[in-house]
Amino acid sequence: MIEPTVFDAVLGGPVDLRGEGFLPGGRFDFDRPTQSGMSTACTAEVTLGSERVALTDVSWVDSTRVSAAVPAGLTPGTWSVHLVTPRGNQLTLLDALQVQARLPDGGPPDAGVDDAGLDAGDDAGLDAGEDGGLDAGEDAGFDAGPQPCDTFTFEDFDEDGFGAPASGALLCGPGRVQVAGDCNDIDSLTSPVGTELCNGLDDDCDGTVDPSCADAGFRRVRDGGGNLLSVSAWGPAQVWIAGARLLVSAGDGGFEDESNNCPMGLNTVWATPQGSAFVGGGNNGVGWLTTATRGAGCVTAELMPEPAAGIVGFPGPDGGRRVEVVLRDGRRASWDGVGPLQVGGATVPAGIELHDAHGSGPTALYGVGGTMVAPQRPVVVRLEPDGGLFIEPLPATVPDGQLHGVWVVSPTELVAVGDRGLVLRRVHGAWERIPPPSMVNFTTVRAFSIGRFYLSTQSGDLRQWSGSWALRSTDQVPLRDLAAFDEEHFWLVGDTGVIIQEP
Repeated sequence: MIEPTVFDAVLGGPVDLRGEGFLPGGRFDFDRPTQSGMSTACTAEVTLGSERVALTDVSWVDSTRVSAAVPAGLTPGTWSVHLVTPRGNQLTLLDALQVQARLPDGGPPDAGVDDAGLDAGDDAGLDAGEDGGLDAGEDAGFDAGPQPCDTFTFEDFDEDGFGAPASGALLCGPGRVQVAGDCNDIDSLTSPVGTELCNGLDDDCDGTVDPSCADAGFRRVRDGGGNLLSVSAWGPAQVWIAGARLLVSAGDGGFEDESNNCPMGLNTVWATPQGSAFVGGGNNGVGWLTTATRGAGCVTAELMPEPAAGIVGFPGPDGGRRVEVVLRDGRRASWDGVGPLQVGGATVPAGIELHDAHGSGPTALYGVGGTMVAPQRPVVVRLEPDGGLFIEPLPATVPDGQLHGVWVVSPTELVAVGDRGLVLRRVHGAWERIPPPSMVNFTTVRAFSIGRFYLSTQSGDLRQWSGSWALRSTDQVPLRDLAAFDEEHFWLVGDTGVIIQEP
């Protein structure tokens, strides 16, 4: 059960989620047993009808208790709680949280869990009989969030220094600022000091969208020659595409074929700022990683034990470039294109394959994929610096299917997309599902902030999300990947060798 179960809708407050079997989850590194460990990571969210809000500061306390903070501003009513334990179990407690419009000055009333009609099947193992008390002294280190004060402030969810105008209240504390004016408080790129771009959004909150904007729109620049699976860009002159062929942008706006000496089965590419590229692929139990240069095609190839799922590049210690390659089985390879290829780390459990990977740094890498046996289930894996793996607990409401694209904005913020309209966002320490515009299958994602990203689809669309959905481009050919070095320059690639470009 949850203690306490009655909250002030304005203030929010701490909770204890009590049950049984809340044991830490294991992280197993079979290559380095001494570096295996346990995880205490939990996520929790509350729902009321179509409203879904993540709890914050969710942490494992012991085998019967998980602590969390209820955010301020919940709609008064009876909410359900969904908890993913450290072991990955997904538990739901219906009619668990009573949110009142305003508590009396005397403090919270003495109320218990409203569990009318709740049986053992409703709470997936939660023990509703435990009802130990909770007072202000029991959780001394718990941050209850903003508190009443004499200063009028605004909620700043995206932490850009500007608050949402409709969120004003006499509250002080984390997540509150004294300056309003944010017309989209889920996107840190949108504020009164935002830069206006040709993207269909009011970036600077001045009430106008794309002023004096000459948008050339999207156009096909190539079609035919086999399916294209991956694209990476640093600028108009530094675009590399991999798939049935290896292509690089030419000075006349077209693309040159650089497939010379390349191995078969290329499926992922990372363009370097210097104009060269790292290209990966493979099939069955064999993987390839090769360098490529303009005019010479593939230059130096290395063999890997599994095909590449994704390549991410970072500055090397000597000022050069080094890539981290996530293999289909979860292992990772590190290479500078010159020295020996280094492969190691743990593998994902049997029956799981990864399809894409991304990271904001060498120590912040994530891979996505899913189980291969029906019913297929989506999987997000965090690749830890010591070579271990941690499978992220996802919301209980995710549909069956697999994840095919991921973009990491920061070590704790990322977006993952996949089958049946699945769009997942990890923000403020918790995963949440974003309702899709339709049940279309998403193939990849490019995020410019945790509140603004672009997604390609198997039906040929480019979708934009920034608190609401917009259709930026549509075509009849399935799209497999997209690249953009800013929101005004896009490249999309897909089946039958199609390349779509803006401008």
